[in-house]
Amino acid sequence: MAITFHAYQDIFAPAIVEVWNDAMKEEYGFFPLTVDRLRRHYYSSKRFNAENLLIAKDGANTTGFIHYDLVDVPGYDRAGVICALAVRHEFRHRGIGDKLLSKAIDHFHNLRVRFIDAAGAWPYSSFYATLIDGSERAGINNNNKAASWLLNNYYFYPERASYTMVKSLTGCPQYNILPQNVYIQSRQGKTTWLDHAFRDLELYDHELLDHDGQILSRCIFSRMDGISDYSSRERYSIFGVSTPTEYQGLGYATVNLKLLSNKLISEGIDELELHVYQDNLPAVKLYNRLGFKEIGETVIMRRY
Repeated sequence: MAITFHAYQDIFAPAIVEVWNDAMKEEYGFFPLTVDRLRRHYYSSKRFNAENLLIAKDGANTTGFIHYDLVDVPGYDRAGVICALAVRHEFRHRGIGDKLLSKAIDHFHNLRVRFIDAAGAWPYSSFYATLIDGSERAGINNNNKAASWLLNNYYFYPERASYTMVKSLTGCPQYNILPQNVYIQSRQGKTTWLDHAFRDLELYDHELLDHDGQILSRCIFSRMDGISDYSSRERYSIFGVSTPTEYQGLGYATVNLKLLSNKLISEGIDELELHVYQDNLPAVKLYNRLGFKEIGETVIMRRY
């Protein structure tokens, strides 16, 4: 029977959940999707466009889907993002993923975007653009050879590679460092372009301040369990570490990350996760010194 393609409708929600849970279970950061979560994530966002979630059907069978989005953020190039592409195992090797990707590319060509990213980095990461994927990865897993092969066939090429790094906090002693003037500030209640991505997370700023209230280092983090399946482990994720230019190289980021670790250790948190570009050697070295271990690699695939 010929494959047909359909824009998202609510009646497709259970089938999409089945496809996701079948296709993504081997991916790092996989979380079991539910119909309730799918509906809540989509319909709670003003940015949802049913035309951007395309379902492939073979008769009565939903065989796969693709989700793509347009990123148009001030200060960044207007670009497309392939947020999620999934085909059920039993329907693979029939060209379904190929046809879904082709339709997404045609869509972006009509919009005249500068480039298309396959799960890129901020603000082109699936985490920020999509409403399904809850993992803040920059790119696709390096060991996903099938995805790399398909993307290469459509002239997507590696743009930038990242490490996934995790630090175990279980049984970890706290750092013995001098007291600092530090406070924790919640971002909840603020309105930003990112709110659609974080509506089920409480995002925090962990800020290291001097005596005049000047920010010396900021670390943005959030609790991740309930979004991804981490086997009931209490995990937090770091979404960004920044230090003002005039204070860089003075060790403030190190102090701030140590204090954040102390806080999470005292609260009984099991793990702390982050993603860092492989070519950002100072950051990679810093995280290694602080006990973060590389557990995976991802690569951004881009088509101009």
